[in-house]
Amino acid sequence: IYIGLSLDHIQEVIRADQLSIMWMILPVLVIGLLVAICLGLWFSRPISHLAQATAEIRKGNYTYRIKLKRNDELGHLAKAFNHMNAELLQKDLIQKRFGKYVGLEVAELISQQSEKDWFKGDRCEATIVFTDIRGFTRYAESKEPEELVEQLNVYLEIAAEVIAANGGYVDKFIGDAVLGVFGVPVPREDHADQGLNAAMEMQRRFHNGDH
Repeated sequence: IYIGLSLDHIQEVIRADQLSIMWMILPVLVIGLLVAICLGLWFSRPISHLAQATAEIRKGNYTYRIKLKRNDELGHLAKAFNHMNAELLQKDLIQKRFGKYVGLEVAELISQQSEKDWFKGDRCEATIVFTDIRGFTRYAESKEPEELVEQLNVYLEIAAEVIAANGGYVDKFIGDAVLGVFGVPVPREDHADQGLNAAMEMQRRFHNGDH
C-alpha cells in the first residue's frame, strides 16, 4: 500500500494554527502590559509625591502637604506624613517666633519638655538685666505717635536680639523697659558675664544708633 502525504498542506495547517495562537496571545499581552502600566503608575505616583515631600522638608518647607486620597497603606502613610509636617511647622514657628524673645535654646528646651510642669517653683541663681530709656516721657511728648511707636519697636527689637544672642531671654516688656533674664531655665555658670556682655552691647548699639 502506498500512502502519500502533502507536506505543503501540513505546513499550511501549522501556519494557520500559529497565526491563530498569535492572535489569541496578542490581546492577552496588550491587556497585561496595560495592567502593568496602570499598576506601576498607581504605586509610583504616591512614592514620587513622598519623595518630593521629603525634598521639601529638607528645604525647610513645612507647609508642604501631600494631596493623596487613598485607603491603602500609601494613603495612611501620606496622612501620617502630613501630620508630621504640621507638627514640624508648629515647632518651627515656636522656635522662630517664641525663640526671638526667649532664645532658641530656651524655646528648644520648652518644646522638647512640653509636658514638664513649668509653673513649679525652683530655687536657682540668675542674672537680671533691666533696661529703660532715660527721659522717655519727655522724649515721647515731643514726637508724633507713629514715629514714637516706630522708634520704640526698633529699641525693643535690638534689646531682645542682644539678650537672646547672649544666652538670655526677655521676661517682659514694661513700656520702654525690658527685663532680661540669664541663667534660667537653662543653667549656666557664666550667666553674670552673659548679662554684663548683653548690657554693654545694648549700650554700644543704642549709643551708636545701630538700628
